[in-house]
Amino acid sequence: ACAALAAGTGEALRGLLVVGTCGYVVAYVLVCAAAPVFLHRIGELTAGPVLAAVPAVVVLAGVLAACAVAGGGWVLVATALLLLAAAHAAWVRLRRPAVLAAVGLYDETRARDVLGGPA
Repeated sequence: ACAALAAGTGEALRGLLVVGTCGYVVAYVLVCAAAPVFLHRIGELTAGPVLAAVPAVVVLAGVLAACAVAGGGWVLVATALLLLAAAHAAWVRLRRPAVLAAVGLYDETRARDVLGGPA
């Protein structure tokens, strides 16, 4: 892609923009969907985050659909990258479950963790 950009190919720039946009929007959808789950996991779920997350996921899914329509063939590249990432995550879950078990752990700061706090 960098070589195509250096050569002045506008289509390469369009492709990078489509793939990047799809990646960011998918990341935001996943964060919005995961936030209530995480808050429930640590016992701090309230109605506010759910009321914010549900419409955000719906709107971002609409943005993702619009990106897919406007993106043309580049959406296939973005989809392939997403599937590759999902396959890697499945491999990590299968081969190294301790790595994923540590994701999302809740840690609360205590006085002894703060610089200058009690020893």
